[in-house]
Amino acid sequence: MKYFFLKLHGPRATFMQDMSPAEVDLMQRHGAYWRELMQRGFVAAFGPVADPAGGYGIGVLELPDDLDPWSLVREDPVAKAGAGFRFEILPMPRAIVRPVEKIATRSSLSPDEQMERFAQELKETDWGHQPC
Repeated sequence: MKYFFLKLHGPRATFMQDMSPAEVDLMQRHGAYWRELMQRGFVAAFGPVADPAGGYGIGVLELPDDLDPWSLVREDPVAKAGAGFRFEILPMPRAIVRPVEKIATRSSLSPDEQMERFAQELKETDWGHQPC
């Protein structure tokens, strides 16, 4: 197995705060794509990061030695959309991971419910301007 850190840069620094309805739809398809890869065991974690300097997405990939991470990224709906997103993939040559049986489920929500909640939070919250 090999591990990678994936970073997705949106088309603009304010993307998490001001997505258009078409961009919200695109991000929902993006999330569904990575949830499917998670179900297949290729993704350890993924999600948005609410950085005040500009939000972005991250993922930690766990891949068989013969699978190129770029082959997964090329099939992502945001990559196919040509909408100004940019991916970075960095190897994690000495990743330390916990055994799968020790991972506890922390949410009673399904992945789809989590994405719906996140989409609603994006509409209601100004992530870039929260007090410390």
